[in-house]
Amino acid sequence: MASASSMPPTDQDLKRLLECSICLETFDDPRTLPCLHSFCKKCLENFVDGKRDDELNCPVCRGKFTLNEEGVAGMTRNHFICNMVEVLSIQDQDKCIPCSHCDQSSVGRCVTCELFMCDKCLQSHNGYIGFRDHVVLTMEELSQPENRSKIKGKSYCKKHPSKKLKLYCETCEELICTYCIVFEHVRLDHVCCTLEEIAERKRGELKTICQTLENNESHSTRQYDELAATSFFLDKNLKEVKSHIHKRKNNVLKCTKNVLEKKAQSLIKETENIARVKNRTIDEELKRISDHKAVQRKAYDIAKALIENGSNEEIMLSHKSVQQSVEKSEKGYEIKEIDDKVIGKVTG
Repeated sequence: MASASSMPPTDQDLKRLLECSICLETFDDPRTLPCLHSFCKKCLENFVDGKRDDELNCPVCRGKFTLNEEGVAGMTRNHFICNMVEVLSIQDQDKCIPCSHCDQSSVGRCVTCELFMCDKCLQSHNGYIGFRDHVVLTMEELSQPENRSKIKGKSYCKKHPSKKLKLYCETCEELICTYCIVFEHVRLDHVCCTLEEIAERKRGELKTICQTLENNESHSTRQYDELAATSFFLDKNLKEVKSHIHKRKNNVLKCTKNVLEKKAQSLIKETENIARVKNRTIDEELKRISDHKAVQRKAYDIAKALIENGSNEEIMLSHKSVQQSVEKSEKGYEIKEIDDKVIGKVTG
């Protein structure tokens, strides 16, 4: 895994990050699971349809998740992922972004109003005297990498919908607006700071997480290779033991044919059973490592994309889920040691 600081995201990286693993298309109204894997709302609804278990498994890594009374509709909408889907749609010249006021195709966006507009609505907008100082960009201008941040909408306070989330309460661990800090977080025991300040700190923490994940990737790859080699030598040893058994059988076949045949088959069955059990264990461990790598890779992709493309709000809204996903994947993660011998000594 290359260093996050030396590997700027490409359009292909973004497309891979924004691809639904079920329909293999770009996300449509995505929902994000605790393991950080996201899926189209409709795809996830089809996946859970008919399942009655309280705990469900992620279609990719088998990580467990639960649904509330609202079902899939009540699941988390990742602000960062949703914004990046919009960025990708603008870069894709074949897709049209609908006007925020009507159903016509947009020709530009007012960065100040945070609205996409068709030609007619944009002309009306530009005609108002009060809007003359607004920043308006064409769709072609928005498709340029340097303007990606201007596509993303700001997050607004749920309690005060007209106010943007510009502050952070470290005591409550939540983004707040200027009204919140005056009316709800004014006590001395509440430690508050600006969004820029806390986001810079969390961006640094995400970089540390990325470095840890890079190291974990190397370690997991070594573990995978070692177990794969063990499986190879186990199969090789199985063939050698079976060959040895057959040779011994042939040497004494003339005088003990019936007895030896039974013994040989018993030994072969014994070695095959041992190999089968060990191979089954190896397959399970290989699957665990692959699932572990998939979870950590997803966390890495999210963290890396947040570092390079995430706004301050997006980093704050996603940092904790990334950190929790990494901690959960590491908890109790150990690989069994399995030798590559089928049987220590052929008896009889």
